[in-house]
Amino acid sequence: MAASPLHPFPEGPMTGSAGRRGRRFSKATFAAAAVVLLAMGLPAAPASAQVFSTPTISGPSDDVTLVPGDEHTTGLYTADSGNNNVSIFPQVSSSDTSIATAAVVDRTIVSNRRDTFKVKVTAKAVGTTTITVTARTSYNETASKTFTVTVPPFEFGDIDDQLWASGTAVSFEVPAENAVGDVSYSLLDAASQKLPPGVSWDAATWTFSGTPSDTTALTGGGSVRYPLTVSVKAVDDMGTSSDDTDDETVVGTFEVRVLTSPDTPSVSAAAASAAGEVEVSWSPEGAGDHLLYRNRQVDKFVVDWREKNDTTSTGTKTVTDTGFFGSTTVTGLTAGTAYEFKVTASNTHGTGDNVVTKTGTASDWAEATAPAALAGLAADGGNRQISLSWTAVTGATGFETRERTCTNATGACRDDDTGWGGWAAAKAADGTAATGSATSAVVRPLTDEIRYEVHVRALNNAVVIAAGAATATTDEYTPPRPAAPDGFTATAGPGAGQVTLTWNKLAEETTANCAGASLSVRYQYTTTTFSDDSPTGSAWSENDGDCGTGTTRTHTIDNLTPNTQYTFRIHTVLGRTAGPNSAQATATPPEPLELPDGPTGLVAAAATQTSGKTSYQTVITWAVPDTGGPAAKWQIETATYQLPWGAAAENVDTDAWTDIPAADITTNNKTRSYTLTGINKGDDHCYIAIGIRAANDTGTSPSGYTTLLLQNPASAPNTTCSIDAIS
Repeated sequence: MAASPLHPFPEGPMTGSAGRRGRRFSKATFAAAAVVLLAMGLPAAPASAQVFSTPTISGPSDDVTLVPGDEHTTGLYTADSGNNNVSIFPQVSSSDTSIATAAVVDRTIVSNRRDTFKVKVTAKAVGTTTITVTARTSYNETASKTFTVTVPPFEFGDIDDQLWASGTAVSFEVPAENAVGDVSYSLLDAASQKLPPGVSWDAATWTFSGTPSDTTALTGGGSVRYPLTVSVKAVDDMGTSSDDTDDETVVGTFEVRVLTSPDTPSVSAAAASAAGEVEVSWSPEGAGDHLLYRNRQVDKFVVDWREKNDTTSTGTKTVTDTGFFGSTTVTGLTAGTAYEFKVTASNTHGTGDNVVTKTGTASDWAEATAPAALAGLAADGGNRQISLSWTAVTGATGFETRERTCTNATGACRDDDTGWGGWAAAKAADGTAATGSATSAVVRPLTDEIRYEVHVRALNNAVVIAAGAATATTDEYTPPRPAAPDGFTATAGPGAGQVTLTWNKLAEETTANCAGASLSVRYQYTTTTFSDDSPTGSAWSENDGDCGTGTTRTHTIDNLTPNTQYTFRIHTVLGRTAGPNSAQATATPPEPLELPDGPTGLVAAAATQTSGKTSYQTVITWAVPDTGGPAAKWQIETATYQLPWGAAAENVDTDAWTDIPAADITTNNKTRSYTLTGINKGDDHCYIAIGIRAANDTGTSPSGYTTLLLQNPASAPNTTCSIDAIS
């Protein structure tokens, strides 16, 4: 067979009649043929050709991480064509050669069908690329393996914030990652960088080390203010310029705190709100800002106490998560007994076997007497109130109460100490303050049918000397039946299908009833009459106009049938109790008004200057037509045009339809007139179009128009004409 574009070698891979074995080509011949076919863009074997082999490839597929400039040679790959008569060719490619390139190296032709080889990868730039390793036969059959090459950026990565303990040696390295060549380290701003006292930086080993001290003087000057922000700069050899200006630079930043011994807190103690309890409070020594602990961490406060006259009777309590300012209630003390309290601040560093605790100096003792129990305290629920009683307290100058709603139906009011309102002076039943000799008080207003807990404390001036707590449930509120509204009338209108109800202010419109939203007025209507024995008509509906100002109340009912007589009645509802019905009243809602007709004979008189002003005015006159519906009001619209010398008219102002104040309209039988003021001529001729129309609840009439011309002989205009707003 002669060579041709479709047959680039003279004899095919198989020749002769069916079933006869053809000649065997050498591996070199297959290789040459495959190269020619691939170069021509033709398949190595047509789709209808017999499949001679199934190639395989084995070898590493581990992903690789490199830095720019690094090279990596893989382990050995083996490519096999699967047929002794078919050659195999190794190939390798990179999905992004700007990130990394790949090439076949160390290739060995083991046999006609088998090759071994390695792949050499060279990293170029930051990013990720996929390397594909392929075994291809002379018939263009393939098998592949892939692996990923990642070139990460030069960076510090995540540097953990540091918490060091004073007096404990530290060594903290901050190496940069994925550097190219040598790396030089330095503090970002060595001149101003602050380090904890006792700690230094070694650029050669990129290490912070030393033993942080308990002092307030910072390395680098200044006083302690933790946390400190520390920034380290690293520069690698990525660049190619001789002066290193294009080397890569990265900055790593972290925060550091030094655990030091807390300062001594300032402590106070005072009798709490319950018998046998004292409130202990603490704050930093001195002026009371958050830096007075020198920004040192404090994770707990230990409160110790003892009886003032018996130092063997002691107790302790640990309080956490309070910050530098805190307080706690010490309970279980003997009522009426004097105690002393002190507070010590401490903090802890580390975990497991490496825990370091820093404890400050204890405060001075603070004295307080646990309140005595308020003897005989009892609570009784009433109508939106709780009545309290107790045994007289010697030395009391006054009493205070506070309350909270209970979440438990029985037993303890709540499972925590939340929900309290503020303390308030106790009130006697008549609303006056309960005096020191008082033995009772009333807490109100409360919500009906709710269980409350009430605290009561007796004061000697500002000192709590006795305290107690009691619970009670308020009664269901049953208000007195309200009276029937008086002065009730029904009036047609104001609009079509509407009736307005009016009645006198209710006796029940008290401040408490209105504020509690417990007062309302209901109305009902019928087209016949009402019978109290068998009421008929619409359902009772709530009115939205009770609890107002003035001496009368009104409510307008909409969507009634026009020209149909209705009967109306109302009654008052206070809480759950409805009062008797009012007297009945009747009214017939009006028909819709006919649309008014527009004005006739509309004219505007020549403009005249308004007395005492620079502006002008004109009297507009029109007639009311005999046809159409009544006009509830009249409206005006104006459009002002500038007539420049030698130029086209220019609209300079348009005022939308505006209601004319009824008091400004003069009536003379069927003639109406209105003086339009505030006309500013300007320096050009001024042309004004004026529209007048009637309006009522149904709509607006057709408009009537007239015009007004104000002439000005000036030839060099400076101002434009206009009309002041109508008010």
